[in-house]
Amino acid sequence: MIDILASECTDLGDGTITSASHQRAIEDIVQAVKDDLAHPWTIQEMARRASYSPFHFARVFKEVVGEPPGRFVTRLRFSRAKNLLETTPLTVAQICRCVGYAGVGTFSSNFRTYIGQSPAAYRLECETPEAPLGGQDDDQTDASSHSSALA
Repeated sequence: MIDILASECTDLGDGTITSASHQRAIEDIVQAVKDDLAHPWTIQEMARRASYSPFHFARVFKEVVGEPPGRFVTRLRFSRAKNLLETTPLTVAQICRCVGYAGVGTFSSNFRTYIGQSPAAYRLECETPEAPLGGQDDDQTDASSHSSALA
């Protein structure tokens, strides 16, 4: 009997043991969130989909994933937003809708809080090439820019 129970449980390495059914339920929710970040995910909805109470879901989710559900969704949303800012020409408004925000203002404010700069500044930083090391002579570049400014 103990062998059967042991095969149905997973040791999470921190002394916490979760059942295989909990593991599967949470993995299904994680995949659903990854597949549809634009969806307005709530703990209540994720719990309902997993057939848990919101309290039980939040506890089991944290045991399995290592962070609370809300923080997980936020981290994924901003990770995807950063990737879209780096790799696509989508506008900030389009990106905010792709990652589940209804308004650009809220998205931009939360992005700044979470990432440390605005989405536009983040994109600009990603697009700005680094200065060449030992390449072009800085004095020559400065001279040409100054002369064109004087002309």
